[in-house]
Amino acid sequence: ICKAENIFSDVLYCGVCGSPMTRVGVTTYVNKQKAVQKGYACSLHRQAIRRCDHKETMKEKELCDIINRFVVTQSKALKNLREQIRKNSRKIFQAKTDLIQKDIAKCMQKIELLEEERRNALLKYHFEGYNREKVVLFRDRQLDLIVNEKENIIQFQKENSKICRFEKQYRKIMYEWSRYQKVSLPSVRTLVSMIKRIEVYPGKKVVLKLLYQDEIENIQRFMENGGKQYE
Repeated sequence: ICKAENIFSDVLYCGVCGSPMTRVGVTTYVNKQKAVQKGYACSLHRQAIRRCDHKETMKEKELCDIINRFVVTQSKALKNLREQIRKNSRKIFQAKTDLIQKDIAKCMQKIELLEEERRNALLKYHFEGYNREKVVLFRDRQLDLIVNEKENIIQFQKENSKICRFEKQYRKIMYEWSRYQKVSLPSVRTLVSMIKRIEVYPGKKVVLKLLYQDEIENIQRFMENGGKQYE
């Protein structure tokens, strides 16, 4: 399955110490016949045994089989999720953006009203003889409210920008995953390109993390909550 090159060089790590796994030769005997296979061992353990006690070697074929089963299973599950997200994404992103724009418009209207009240108070002081101190206090209170509304607008704008970035991220993820879904029988190289990190633990326990897995789950929560959660 895997040729001479190490296609796991950027994604395969020791689960105990976090060091990269090194491609090594694994000697086995079948019917007294010596055979050398490729495998992976902790690079730190090979350099200094005392610094990492993960001494087992994972055969390359075993690793490829595990990756194949895991990624194919996860890919099918994420394909269904991708279809679900795609159906609802546009209206949810748009609805969230529309709500933010309405909130900003309300703040702007409130600021205009407060500014008008400040101007009217000043006119009443000049032409109707209103108490100066009361007018000053009133205008100061209105000014504080205006500052608060402007701060709210800034927060809404940041929120809107975050939603827009999130939507772009979503589109990028969906595009990447759609490319992989078109591969009917993906090669190990293709499968590895879908993996962010592989960790190998003693007992040949393997933990795999798919590329964009966190983002996909985050987007799923965003959709399930109707756009209320996007951190």
